Amino acid sequence: AVAGPTPPNGAVALVQEVTAADVTPAADERNGAAVVVRDSGVATEGESPEAVCYKDISIEEIVAGVTALLRKSAAAARDRQQQQHGGNAVLPDAGGTVFHAKSVPKLSIDDYLRRIRQHQPCSTECFVLALVYIDRVSEREPRLLATDLTSHRLFLTALMLATRFHDEEEEVHYNNAWFAKLGGLGLTEVGTCEMRFLELVDWRLAVTFAEYSVYLDRVRHAAGAFQREGLAGA
Repeated sequence: AVAGPTPPNGAVALVQEVTAADVTPAADERNGAAVVVRDSGVATEGESPEAVCYKDISIEEIVAGVTALLRKSAAAARDRQQQQHGGNAVLPDAGGTVFHAKSVPKLSIDDYLRRIRQHQPCSTECFVLALVYIDRVSEREPRLLATDLTSHRLFLTALMLATRFHDEEEEVHYNNAWFAKLGGLGLTEVGTCEMRFLELVDWRLAVTFAEYSVYLDRVRHAAGAFQREGLAGA
């Protein structure tokens, strides 16, 4: 069983807690061939677990939920930093990792994910899996919570790895040059981010069906809140 990451100084992970009851034992990842472990007890006869997960949520809702969780994490980081500086507005902490941009990207995380959704063909699961991977990274490296400076590079790298691992049976695969262009980064930067990310997750990209379901539920909940927020501001 897995305990969720415990970020420092009151920070929040994208999914705050994954309890022993939520996640099947790590032995479920033994084959390593598929990210989502197939659990026949979840689906009805003739229906796959993926169909159960997605029959009541669209890709647009998933992207909205992922966006909302990344925004929430970045907002918590800003609040935490202001508290540390007596409530005064301050520039984001540079952080000093390959995932930290030199300044806050001009393209918002909302527009960034919409761009990725529009131009990157991949399975719906990959957007949720990217969150699992980001939380695994932040558990190993506390400086790599999703913030205004890190969210873009963390998500791009996580999604790239998710597509390559989970969508391995697809006929078309996209190289680092494609993701560099998609994410607005240099080719060398993408390669460096990829290798560092894999090191931080210890090359562990398999995700049990139970853990995946926990994240999907959080994404669904966040999507609802995100859409209500949009309607309130309209």
